[in-house]
Amino acid sequence: MPASPDILGGLLAQVDKLRASGDPESACQVLFLCAVLSKHLKEYPAALQMLQQVSNLASQHNLTHVVPWVAWGSAAIHLNQGHVQQAAEQLNGLHSLLKQAGDWILADLIETLLATLPDLVPESFQRDRLVGWLLGWGETPFSLKSPYRGSKSGSPAYQTGFKRITSRLSAILEGTLHNLLQRKSFLALNSQLIALAGIVEPISVPIRFNAPASIPLDSVGMDGKKEPSLVVYCLGQFQAYQDDQPIEDWPNYKSKLIFKFLITHRERPLAKELLMDVFWPDSPPGAARNNLNVAIHGIRKVLHLTRPNFSHILFKEGQYWLNPKLTIWIDAEEFSKHIKIAQNLKASADPALILREYQKAETLYQGDFLEEDRYEEWTIIPRESLRLAYLDCLSQLSQVYFQQEQYLAASSLCQRILAYDDCSENAYCLLMRCYARQGQPNLALRLYHACRATLRTELDMPPSPETQSLFERIRGYKPV
Repeated sequence: MPASPDILGGLLAQVDKLRASGDPESACQVLFLCAVLSKHLKEYPAALQMLQQVSNLASQHNLTHVVPWVAWGSAAIHLNQGHVQQAAEQLNGLHSLLKQAGDWILADLIETLLATLPDLVPESFQRDRLVGWLLGWGETPFSLKSPYRGSKSGSPAYQTGFKRITSRLSAILEGTLHNLLQRKSFLALNSQLIALAGIVEPISVPIRFNAPASIPLDSVGMDGKKEPSLVVYCLGQFQAYQDDQPIEDWPNYKSKLIFKFLITHRERPLAKELLMDVFWPDSPPGAARNNLNVAIHGIRKVLHLTRPNFSHILFKEGQYWLNPKLTIWIDAEEFSKHIKIAQNLKASADPALILREYQKAETLYQGDFLEEDRYEEWTIIPRESLRLAYLDCLSQLSQVYFQQEQYLAASSLCQRILAYDDCSENAYCLLMRCYARQGQPNLALRLYHACRATLRTELDMPPSPETQSLFERIRGYKPV
């Protein structure tokens, strides 16, 4: 359903209601959606005005995490109008904000975009789509296999510029850009807010980019190659793509579940008896074998929709395995890779390198491993292992930010740790220190009482002597 002024009016009415109900953060989110719709209607001044309203509202309520997205969206809208200089000013401001926040991954991306803008000035007819995609402001993303790559419609100068851009972005893309807008993003607008405005079909906005840099550009998508590529997101909402096309038409729940099992256990062939025992433990062997055959057939059928001439699942001597010619990227494996690199670097490397690896890992973790399958026994151990690695990652990052006196960033991570583990005394203590150093000792003292109550309720034990000592120091207005 196309954007219309009626939809816009409905959303603006919701903004007023959210403000009146004391929910400024949701009001900001709906205003972002209004800006996206105004952009689609080519009402650029109105879109910029709405972003200014977001900025004002965020300033009034100390929503510091909203401000960078205002600059991000403003830059994209300026680019749509061909106002490269104004876009550059917004991106420079955003770059400064990100550096102050210690978000070096996004800062690197913005720096790359700034270096790229001069290359795009002569080709204004292509600039909107390419840089608009990179900024991801209310557009459906296309992958780095872009239709302009080798296209006759773009000039040789443009094609050279495109190759230069993709080269510059390759290091940042790995494990980062494809998840960029998912991370606490006001651009990943939720369907509930859209439903409030009466939109029947959600506006297409980017949630996750579909082609990580770890998959070679010339193997992704319809380029004549025989070997397909699979991109699979297991952290948070499950999503799978073949050659950048979403895999959605699963014939049944079991087929989708066994696909997940094959993908996450692809390091070795899997005996059919193992699959029968995992997925039909209480069924007679004949029935389980028939059910497995039906499920495997369903997987092959859905994968053949876009690659009908490729054998995705092989079977020999009673064992199934994924075709090793498949190029496969999985977010959970990428997350573990960055965690391992960071841990291996601890003894000898530059702390900035370690920080970046942890930041990449943190960006990838969008939720627990196969969270919609939490009652499947085979998912429990990897889920807990990945969750513990994620909590350690947050802990390491929060300590680094605290040492760099980036107390807002450290506080945010501590709160996320406590959302997963409300008995983490280390997180309570670091958050208390952050509050105290920001001149908010009352918040720190209140947090201590919450910590004490939680530990008593959950573990039937008091806070540790170190936590109690920290409480006394803050209560006595001593430095912490």
